[in-house]
Amino acid sequence: MKTHRYSNARRFLMRIILIIFLGIAGLGYSENKKQPIKVAVSIPPMREWINRIAGDKVEAIVIMPPGSNPHSFEPSPRQLAELGNAKLWFSINVDFEYSLKPKLRAMFPKLQIIDVTKDVQFRKLRPGEKEHDQDAVDKYAENSDPALVNLDQHTWLGIEQAKTEIMVIQDTLIAIDPENRELYKTNCQDYLKDIDAVYSALKTKLAPLSGARVFVYHPAFGYFLDMFDIEQVAVELGGKEPTQRELYALIELAKKEKACAIFTQVQFSESAARAIASAIGAVVVPIDPLASDWLENLSRIGQALSMSIGKRE
Repeated sequence: MKTHRYSNARRFLMRIILIIFLGIAGLGYSENKKQPIKVAVSIPPMREWINRIAGDKVEAIVIMPPGSNPHSFEPSPRQLAELGNAKLWFSINVDFEYSLKPKLRAMFPKLQIIDVTKDVQFRKLRPGEKEHDQDAVDKYAENSDPALVNLDQHTWLGIEQAKTEIMVIQDTLIAIDPENRELYKTNCQDYLKDIDAVYSALKTKLAPLSGARVFVYHPAFGYFLDMFDIEQVAVELGGKEPTQRELYALIELAKKEKACAIFTQVQFSESAARAIASAIGAVVVPIDPLASDWLENLSRIGQALSMSIGKRE
């Protein structure tokens, strides 16, 4: 009986020792496991770029949540505090950044700010694409390079522009985390191949629309449409809803162009777009230039555009 009790006690003690050993081993593993580098990005599409290049080596904090308007967004105090955990911020030259940058420099002097558009060739805004009224232009120019005021900010929607920005991210991550250099380079090259494949498919799909005009509420799609020789006509004029006279002129132009769809964004009102669509018998099609699944979203935008091909006479 005593031998049996001794044997049970010994087995119990061995279990305790094993549990303690495994716990210590697990603790050591947890302490030694490298935590992901935290970086901030301005808009949701950029999170995909980080994830595709870095995988679980880097965690992206998105400053502007989905559905927000980059021309008027202001981060909350809680969002600002979260940026204190980031090693650097990948900016992309959208409006809300210009008032945010001086705040973050004051709050977090060690935060590196990397402009991913630094090597991008911006497109000039064309007549009818001006996004701001004069007050907004003046405010924009106060905090940014005045040379950028009349340039199109929506660079992430152009394939070549986005690839340039993605390369800036790759090079920056290699600079701050050289031990994962090969991983970042391999992942980035694989991603660029996927981007080229999507572009090739879009080129074929949208070829019949070459030379066409597409009616959009907000002129965000210039880089995207330029790739396929398509022109955007904005319903929003100078950052404002069109007047009755301007609305009438847009309706007449849409009739002349035999437009079958007016494209809108979740970030803006649809009222003027719906008025035009109703007057000409067109449909309103929502598309989101800021969707977080960036590459898939380019395909969706292309699909939405191609739906109008068969309806044009």
